[in-house]
Amino acid sequence: MIIVLNNASGNISENATRRGELEVALHRHGVGAEILEAGSGKEVETLARRAATSRVQTIVAAGGDGTVNAVASALVDTDKRLGVLPLGTLNQTLARGKERWIDVGEVNGNVFVNNSSLGLYPHIVRHRDQQRQQLRRGKWPAFGWAVLSALHVCPTLRLRLRANGRDFIARTPFLFVSNNAYSMQALRIGERERIDAGVLGVYFARGATRLDIITLACRSLVGRLEQAKTFEMLTTQGLEVETRRTSVDVSTDGEVARLASPLKYRIRPRALRVIGAHGDSTS
Repeated sequence: MIIVLNNASGNISENATRRGELEVALHRHGVGAEILEAGSGKEVETLARRAATSRVQTIVAAGGDGTVNAVASALVDTDKRLGVLPLGTLNQTLARGKERWIDVGEVNGNVFVNNSSLGLYPHIVRHRDQQRQQLRRGKWPAFGWAVLSALHVCPTLRLRLRANGRDFIARTPFLFVSNNAYSMQALRIGERERIDAGVLGVYFARGATRLDIITLACRSLVGRLEQAKTFEMLTTQGLEVETRRTSVDVSTDGEVARLASPLKYRIRPRALRVIGAHGDSTS
């Protein structure tokens, strides 16, 4: 197998430790692998494309959601299989896991394995990254300040949505699109029963104020989002989103990019071969 290891988030000593621990763990489990180290997100993409053209069948993403997204994007519609390895651990599923084909979502040519969003979340990510770069704040303090900033600004999107042959007009602080539908039940928010059902999950709140957003967050903790009058959700195979602006910030698996309107979402059924434990969570 080939492991694409993202070192962008750590310092030199941390990166050396990561690689050392990874090599020890691979040896312990009898797994042979070539480790390709990346120092930036762009380099992850380059190495992922190189791995996708190799003769090796299993390509492993070692890093966060952005790393997984970059490697998955390179492997979509190939016979290569994706493995996912959180930094600092070696899940035995890489050696013993079952393989399967899963769906991926796509927006304007950008692939996502988990979800894509507009509005609040991209605003939070942009603000968090600015604080980390300019003020040298840690990840979680920067995230906390970014959330407070988003709630203070409470950006509102004016969208026209087209799905299942219908048009929806929405004035909303967020639009959330998932690869297959998420559970809305208490303690299972963010989990998916299936990741190969061939649908997108679409979620948004109509005209929500700051208080409404906080209320929705509280409802999500107790699994009562579906009962909120301002909360809308649907499933579809394709979604078109028109904004008033010519472009908008869009997150795909946590990575934010500026995309041109209209946004065209689609599901790509069973386009990605992955390796994972039998019956493992699809959250």
